[in-house]
Amino acid sequence: MGFCRLGPYDIKEDSLANLLIFVRAAARRPLTAEDLARVFGPDNPLARQAVSEIYSAAMRSQRLSKSSRTKTFYKEWDRIFGVVYGQELKKAEKEAAETAGLYGMPGGVRLKQLLFSIHTYYAFLMKVIAIELLALQKDQAVISFVKDLGNLDDEQLKNRLSHLESGLDFNERGITNFLEADFFRWYLDAWSPALANVFRNIARSMAEFEPTTPILEPEWTIDLLKKLYELIVPKKLRHDLGEYYTPDWLAQHLIQKSGYDGDVSTRLLDPACGSGTFLIQAIQMVKDKMFSKKRVEMGKVGQEILNNIVGFDLNPLAVLAARTNYLIAFSPFIPYVRPISIPVFLCDSVLTPTTYVRSGGWKMNQVVFKTTRADYFFPLSMQDKEGIDRFTGLVDLAIQARYDTPGFSKLLRKMMPAPEKDYDLLVKVFEQIAELERKGENGIWARYIKNAFAPVYMGKFDYVLGNPPWIRWGYLSDHYRKRTLDLWKGYGLFSLTGHETRLGGGEKDFSMLFTYACVDNYLDEGGGILGFVITIEAFKVIAQ
Repeated sequence: MGFCRLGPYDIKEDSLANLLIFVRAAARRPLTAEDLARVFGPDNPLARQAVSEIYSAAMRSQRLSKSSRTKTFYKEWDRIFGVVYGQELKKAEKEAAETAGLYGMPGGVRLKQLLFSIHTYYAFLMKVIAIELLALQKDQAVISFVKDLGNLDDEQLKNRLSHLESGLDFNERGITNFLEADFFRWYLDAWSPALANVFRNIARSMAEFEPTTPILEPEWTIDLLKKLYELIVPKKLRHDLGEYYTPDWLAQHLIQKSGYDGDVSTRLLDPACGSGTFLIQAIQMVKDKMFSKKRVEMGKVGQEILNNIVGFDLNPLAVLAARTNYLIAFSPFIPYVRPISIPVFLCDSVLTPTTYVRSGGWKMNQVVFKTTRADYFFPLSMQDKEGIDRFTGLVDLAIQARYDTPGFSKLLRKMMPAPEKDYDLLVKVFEQIAELERKGENGIWARYIKNAFAPVYMGKFDYVLGNPPWIRWGYLSDHYRKRTLDLWKGYGLFSLTGHETRLGGGEKDFSMLFTYACVDNYLDEGGGILGFVITIEAFKVIAQ
């Protein structure tokens, strides 16, 4: 490898900081998927110990407590799992033993709990990568988050990681929503000396990597987390679960065919964004177009990217990966934009919060969001971003300050003007979340609700691009089939009735319903363009 000459530069704070980064980078591992997998992949004893201990902790937590944050988070994760992966898991279950073997675990391992554990491990790696990237931004050029974690005792380490998992580390660096609706902080409730040793070893190993690689060598880190996930989870298991990530070349081809050219003022949505492949390609196109100009207003361009390149996904792990990848792709703009709210939302692009209908068939002036713990009812006046943001923020504040119901009602009326009839519903939502807090089952619900409303308030888009989920009707969870049945019928995707309809009426694919819903919900009516990767079979049905 040859030398690359940069400069000369004037001697000042920024140039000296960059010099220190280059000097340090020469002695550290580059932040690439391949290098990360060598340290954190299943071939390494560190990964084997980590996944095994996390799995044991998850199983203990679910057995020992009738009501706990771990059980609650797992139950909601499992509900989403049934939508994302379907409920027919016979092929994947056969791979559970083989996957457990790769991580040095004995036979008899349960597939879903194993995946929950691997997801928790992978999620922690992403959080540390993201916070390291932020820690080395402007005015903090030589500070590392993981540098001293390996030297902390068990209790000190738990306190430090609790601060990270609360989102405060990200908030202090100007990132307001990185850990919203995160399901994978449960390990803190199952803390033990064995788990402490696992996370201490991860921190020590992560300290060997150069987190400014996205800035020094941006090509090395494009869609970093997708590549890392493919190296951590065996290919056979991913395929048996139906996980097929979109190759970079295919995403590039579809974006180009759609006509999107990197105009930063153009709005683009990927409603099933996965790890963020389409979003990253779009951001790269914007950067290529902007950086070809002599002068770029970095703050203005960065803010327009955040406003106009948006992703939705129902998979909490995919959302965290997409937010991390988005942050990596966005890294040149980070010093110039504050606050940063990453426009990747944990939500259902098809079953958005909708007007409530009583069993008698008449509509109520309410919007409902359903979870495994409760149905949350909101007034119609809450269908805007400002209202949802303010309300969920007040709920979080009130929970932390231990407000009772009258105290929250008074705070709400003071801080959030609304029609008087709306307050009862909003106070009821607070009471539901406060009850979960009393039971030790809170930690995500207010921000989870905020994310769920994104399809309602994010508006329409010039381009709706992506790779929708491909799941046969018969493989969807019973719960999700029941909840979407009226939509299938409404779009004319089922021509049969009764028992035949329940069986799927010709085994339609979920991508068909997804496409219709996205056209209706998100595509600009004045000439918006939709571009999806779908099968020929689905295309023929949609084109009819």
